[in-house]
Amino acid sequence: MLNVKKDVSVVRRFVAVVLLSALALTGCSSDSGLSPNAEPSALMESAVAAQNAGNSAEARAKLEELVAVVDPLASPELATTAYFNLGVLDQKENKLEAAISNYRRALVIAPDYKPALFNLALAMTPIDAVSAQTYYSMLLVVSPNDANALYNFGLLKYQMGDKDAGRKMLKRAFEVAPELEAQLPDDVTL
Repeated sequence: MLNVKKDVSVVRRFVAVVLLSALALTGCSSDSGLSPNAEPSALMESAVAAQNAGNSAEARAKLEELVAVVDPLASPELATTAYFNLGVLDQKENKLEAAISNYRRALVIAPDYKPALFNLALAMTPIDAVSAQTYYSMLLVVSPNDANALYNFGLLKYQMGDKDAGRKMLKRAFEVAPELEAQLPDDVTL
């Protein structure tokens, strides 16, 4: 008998192992010279504290150490969050390719992780608007009433020439979060 939940879990684990192998082959292995005895949750706490204090360099160092020591199969939440936070740091520094790479790593571990889907769509928009639409679509499957995704996707559709679909999404966004309507650019007409 087919057990879809178990099969999906097996596929996710397989994909995570493949990703880890690829990371090792590209030089992102756990043999980084960093402390192999570091407690992953403590690293995450100190990384988040540094990030919140505006110390991006320290946050990045802690997150890189964390991804070097954490097993994404044993601690998928920690690994997902670490890659996501690295993506956020990259995106703030306008390193979009690196941000995209880290968001994708987070999504390999947790394919439905909404923050990574949203930020990946944002980061992809100036580089590849068609791919950005795909990520917004994926996010809206997981979270159909995400007002920010509806708003951004609607604007993107509108700007790419699909004005009717864009208007429809923008209207849905304003139903969910009416305050977003005040942000609508002057050149977009509903």
